[in-house]
Amino acid sequence: MAQSVREFMGSLPPGASTFLKRAVGLFIAWKLFYILLFQPLGEPDGWLVRMLGEATVSTLNLFIGEERFRVWHTLTPTDADSAVSEACAVVYRTGMQSDVGIYAPCNGLELMVLSVGFILCFEGPARRKSLYVLAALFGVFLVNVLRCSLLTVIKTGHPAYFEFSHKYLFNIAGYSFVFLIWMHYVNGIMGSSPSAQEIQS
Repeated sequence: MAQSVREFMGSLPPGASTFLKRAVGLFIAWKLFYILLFQPLGEPDGWLVRMLGEATVSTLNLFIGEERFRVWHTLTPTDADSAVSEACAVVYRTGMQSDVGIYAPCNGLELMVLSVGFILCFEGPARRKSLYVLAALFGVFLVNVLRCSLLTVIKTGHPAYFEFSHKYLFNIAGYSFVFLIWMHYVNGIMGSSPSAQEIQS
């Protein structure tokens, strides 16, 4: 199998081979850091959940007005038999029983890592990479704030559409945004980088 992998890597253009090696290395490094360091600490997941909850409520109150929405920060067990807890931001509308819980899987961290990882692995000047990394991080957060805000409106006003919107509609929107960031980044350096030309060919 190792021989097959080497042959496959050798058959790729140099630029594509470099990209793939960087991607695999970055993926392994991220998973190790997350599982061994970040997950036991509960950060940056907890911080993102709290920021997302506050930003969602601010957005809802800004556009709907009258400060009807609130957020309650709490901890919840990761599963029924676990003593480990994770951050949760519960967004609710005053006077109504329905609410939306924002948990670690909803905080957009994996989407941020995915978008930034592609930019770091692809060819390009350091300054351009830095600008796009910042744009990707900030953009994914804003998209997620909009997503949670709309989900709260749907849950409190049109609950029949909540599951479809949560599982499919807004997930597609999030990944579409990341894809557009990638395409804009790649299109901006195609033709100017020899390695990028090799990948294109």
